[in-house]
Amino acid sequence: MPEPVIGVVGTGRLGRAVGELATAEGRAVRHYDPRDPGGWPALPAPDVLVDCSAPALVHPVTRFCRDRGIPLVSCVSGLSEGERERVRGLADTTAVVLAHNLSLGNYLQTRALRYVADVLATMERAGVRGSIPEAAVLERHPVTKAHRPSATAEALAREWSRRTGVHATDVASLRSGPAVSDHEVRLVWAEQGAHPHPRGGISRRGRRRGRRGGRLGCGGAPRRVHRPRSVRRHGGGHGGERARTRREAAVTTSTRERGHPAPAVPARLAGQIAIGARMLSLDGHDDFNQGQISARMPGSSTFFIKNALCGFDEASPDQVVAASVDPDAATHPLAPPELPLHQAIYRARPDVNGIVHSHAPHTLVFGATDLELRPVSHDGAHFADRLGLFTRTSNTVLDQETGEAIAETLGGGEGVLLRNHGGVVVGKSVRHAAVFAQVLERACRLQLLAEQSGVPYTWATDDDIRLKRDFIYADLSVRSYWDYAVRRVGRVWPEAVPW
Repeated sequence: MPEPVIGVVGTGRLGRAVGELATAEGRAVRHYDPRDPGGWPALPAPDVLVDCSAPALVHPVTRFCRDRGIPLVSCVSGLSEGERERVRGLADTTAVVLAHNLSLGNYLQTRALRYVADVLATMERAGVRGSIPEAAVLERHPVTKAHRPSATAEALAREWSRRTGVHATDVASLRSGPAVSDHEVRLVWAEQGAHPHPRGGISRRGRRRGRRGGRLGCGGAPRRVHRPRSVRRHGGGHGGERARTRREAAVTTSTRERGHPAPAVPARLAGQIAIGARMLSLDGHDDFNQGQISARMPGSSTFFIKNALCGFDEASPDQVVAASVDPDAATHPLAPPELPLHQAIYRARPDVNGIVHSHAPHTLVFGATDLELRPVSHDGAHFADRLGLFTRTSNTVLDQETGEAIAETLGGGEGVLLRNHGGVVVGKSVRHAAVFAQVLERACRLQLLAEQSGVPYTWATDDDIRLKRDFIYADLSVRSYWDYAVRRVGRVWPEAVPW
């Protein structure tokens, strides 16, 4: 009996992996060019066709299999309802295997979701009101992933809806981090009374070499599809009122590389990062959830950074994640996309232990001009002749090459203006970086006002600059500015006082 021939459609990562695996096992493999489906009928028919292509080829693939009576293994994700029905309809004439996600972790995650949904739906039907919580799906993929949200995230949301009769409140997407994908389902029950949010679970991460990772957790958010922001909200209250809070539960599955656990985030640094982020918000640095603030312990190769989902105004210590200066090290799934910027600067500057990158409006506008920053006020004295201008690109800093170019422009200075993008400010601590980021924004704003006046203006002399740096921006002075900002943050956000 002749050896069965396995046909493969698709030249991407999955198609190549299927072909290589079959060949390694001694199977006969025939590749069908997805760019020329019209030429398939002229080729000998395989004994089974494995479709690893794209939704656009569902029609020619199913027609080819129907006309030749070829069994189909469909591995294409992201199909529309009509496309899925077309694949299912092929089963009337030949065998069809639906394998839209080949990950064991996704299989376990989906089974867990079904079990949880069935139990909660049964409780609701039995009269236990409020048993079915809000459900939100959060997925993270590297920036090379084009489809938003991922087909796996959409499938998890559909599964929840089918099992409970209630639509998921959100399907959110994030594009950052390494070649690992993560999927999480969060469930949130609204309850009265302030109490901690118990969390626990099973989470999964898998490298994208033929596998996908995922997490089944619990939490929720208002409906807004694939926006890169947190899907978690905390209730709060004071002044004698009872706070409405939301109880979260998590069911997650996770596999990390053994021997490489994620570093714990020091409570002190996490609190300083969160306070610094709130300070920046009060100073007008907000731009949705964009911008970062990071810190490291002196001499360490590990640093800590506000995660990609939360804005400056909603940062808290539990939204700080760990990262390594090594670009090849495993990356936290919620690390911000511009991690290479911080990694490159920390590698180049051992004296730097705090970095702020923001889109503060006056800093951004100043960087769009060819003006040289002058010490019009005390603020400008800190940056005079110590502020670079990076002009290579105004795009998001997504790769090490760009990050290293910015670090080179920074040199031994105190900051860099990114043309049409914002600013980067460094410091010997995260306290210094947060204070000096506010100082730079004020310096740019005041000089732009002076330029707008239309009359000549003056600035501090070199001797005055030296004296101001030695007194106004000495470490003791910076600490007093930080302490003032901490008190200010506490007045606006009382929950930040214990940080």
